Amino acid sequence: MEAGTISQLVQPTKVPSSSLSNFSSKCSMCCQRTRLMPTYHSAHGVREKNYDEREITVLSSEPTIKKSSVLGGLSLHRPVHKRDIVGKTSCSVGLYTFPGSTVESSSLTTEEKIGVLLLNLGGPDTLRDVQPFLFNLFADPDIIRLPRLFRFLQRPLAQLISVLRAPKSKEGYAAIGGGSPLRKITDEQASSLKMALETKEVLANVYVAMRYWHPFTEEVVHQIKRDGITKLVVLPLYPQYSISTTGSSVRALQNIFKDDSYLSRLPVAIIESWYKRQGYIKSMANLIEEELHNFPKPEEVMVFFSAHGVPVSYVEDAGDPYRDQMEECIFLIMKELKARGINNDHTLAYQSRVGPVQWLKPYTDEVLVELGQKGVKSLLAVPVSFVSEHIETLEEIDMEYKELALESGIENWGRVPALNCTSSFITDLADAVIEALPSTMAMSTSTGQNPHATTKVLGQYFKNKFPNGKGPSTRDMANQLLTEMGVMVSYWKIYTAMEIAKDLVRGTHKHGYAVLDTYRYMLESINLKSKKALHVDENERFKYFFVFYGAWIQGFQHLRKVIAVDRTFLRNRYNGVFLAMVAQDAENHIFPITFCTTDKKYDAFYRYFFE
Repeated sequence: MEAGTISQLVQPTKVPSSSLSNFSSKCSMCCQRTRLMPTYHSAHGVREKNYDEREITVLSSEPTIKKSSVLGGLSLHRPVHKRDIVGKTSCSVGLYTFPGSTVESSSLTTEEKIGVLLLNLGGPDTLRDVQPFLFNLFADPDIIRLPRLFRFLQRPLAQLISVLRAPKSKEGYAAIGGGSPLRKITDEQASSLKMALETKEVLANVYVAMRYWHPFTEEVVHQIKRDGITKLVVLPLYPQYSISTTGSSVRALQNIFKDDSYLSRLPVAIIESWYKRQGYIKSMANLIEEELHNFPKPEEVMVFFSAHGVPVSYVEDAGDPYRDQMEECIFLIMKELKARGINNDHTLAYQSRVGPVQWLKPYTDEVLVELGQKGVKSLLAVPVSFVSEHIETLEEIDMEYKELALESGIENWGRVPALNCTSSFITDLADAVIEALPSTMAMSTSTGQNPHATTKVLGQYFKNKFPNGKGPSTRDMANQLLTEMGVMVSYWKIYTAMEIAKDLVRGTHKHGYAVLDTYRYMLESINLKSKKALHVDENERFKYFFVFYGAWIQGFQHLRKVIAVDRTFLRNRYNGVFLAMVAQDAENHIFPITFCTTDKKYDAFYRYFFE
């Protein structure tokens, strides 16, 4: 949405605690959105989106929702008070009401003690802190996402990875002074934000909480409680939302709040993302424009946006909106620059990948080499997902990537500094806090009278969403649960429940193996000319299964002479290979000839298939 303010709020009536249930909403969810339809064009081989720009101002009008939906005997929704926000905003703000809470008027009064909680990643203060910091990082299930059956390995695996990676990480931190400057800069941002709020006549205590190092969220929340804060705005210092950054930090906060009677009733507003705010966009554009003037030929400089990457599975399987938000953010920054007459080529790449899994592409190091080979001579690096200097800007970009760029033929290198305490940026954060204040509601969890639905119960509910084994994405299901039932469920829990639902619809691989013999018998009874074979090893474990239907045999003689053979690896949970042979019929349609599955890739399987 375009930048603006929350200009009007329907004043809520007092609702009995027994009538409140889990509810969370984003500004984008309480409005009927005009869908942004992206189109694609090439910019040095990297895609870019053009967004249809239309105001989004149509809002819901029902002040109260009354639904009753039951999943496996668990009530997931009871009467929920719905607050209408009129106006335009560029923040995604989480609103919460839960059982046992009472919603009062949100008008600001002098008796209120306002708190602002800044959430950030954290970083080791000294070289001795590197290994324990890495352990905290990799012990987070939102960073290393293990299957349910293997979650008991989370901490042992984190210990192993942190020990193995610590020596190299220490070298990086030693190169930038022996520790991370993130804590110091974030404290400075907090002080600047406090002063910016005071200039706007809002007195607030501003706190800093780190996810993986001191001051930990638990420590800071206890201070918030001791200070008697009556209204809290949570502001993660991540412009774009990801389940591994904002999502992880907010979940940690919710886990602390849920067991405390005071905190669970504390009115809270969570600003989940703010990359579309005009103040942020203009601040980024200002820094880029200023750095471009340092080049001998500014108009020839490639603007190179480098963002922190996440595993592809986060986006494609868990529904993480990070990639979409990042691409839209780049579009908005370039739009602002073009309005100033700056029409430089630009590209986006992702850095900081770890481990053997596939991360968002293109990778920063690979794109730098490609740009050098294409003849790019001047490049301006823009760390777009970071708002403060730390190891990934000071060491990874300034040292590693700069050296790689120069070796690849890029002659003029520059880097945009992080926003840090840039005045326009801090002022915009203050505006975001003020806009979010009227939206604060109590954040707690369900009581025993309204227990959380388990993944198995959700799986049963999702079952009819997958009639053919395919269905909506994790993000779509999260939005649907929120809209239909007023509950907010984590992406990871929804993803796990959807896997259960798919197994219920199409059967598990264990069940499928058990019915293979029955399927073979049915083929023998119905398709008399079909050929089929089920092979097992000496332990009666599945080896491979071959099918050649009678209709395919009969039609084979009429096919064109070109035959195509292709394979695909089955999902990791199945650990097998599917091999298919096809050709074209007389009408140029694809005609299947035969297929075979095996438990693993080996030469004997291919020889058997072709024979």
